[in-house]
Amino acid sequence: MYNSYYMSMVGTIIFFIVAIIVAIVGALLINFLFLSPKNEYKYKGFVLKLYQFLRFKKLFAEMLLRIMYYALTIFTTLFSFYALFAFPFGAMNFIYFLLIIVFGNVILRVLYEFMLVKLIICKNTSEINYKLGTDKKSDDERPVFEDFQGFDYTADTGNGNYGNAVQSANEDIFCTSCGHKMKSSDSHCSNCGAPNSFNK
Repeated sequence: MYNSYYMSMVGTIIFFIVAIIVAIVGALLINFLFLSPKNEYKYKGFVLKLYQFLRFKKLFAEMLLRIMYYALTIFTTLFSFYALFAFPFGAMNFIYFLLIIVFGNVILRVLYEFMLVKLIICKNTSEINYKLGTDKKSDDERPVFEDFQGFDYTADTGNGNYGNAVQSANEDIFCTSCGHKMKSSDSHCSNCGAPNSFNK
């Protein structure tokens, strides 16, 4: 009997040690691989919802607090009527009734609003960060206009003007006058003779 108890204790200890190691390794892998911020825009459907859930982008505390508030408000109101008829205090029962039904519900409301304000601030901050990240991603992935190949209209020249020629010497471009294909190193268009406006 003692031997069986000893083996059971050893097995429990081994289980806890292995479980703790697996939990720590799993948490690190989830945090640094699956929950990496750069992966957010790669996920879709259920995986995206799971990502948002684990990143606490969807908060359930607000709903739980609201349900608790409703329940406590109903309980306080019912208790106030109980105080009106059950307590053997005579005329004082009505005063207790008013105190509980008015001040009890007011205190509950203030406490709930205080907690809700914190949640709203947290939620709005999270949404702002998410939108800023989305807008930044959109700017980073803004496609280069392809009416002239090799010409990057998204590149800032430094003086507020966009449009730096980023083509290499042998890259194909198109003539600004006739649209004929030509090399970026050509001084003039072979079709219409117009000078290469990018080769200056």
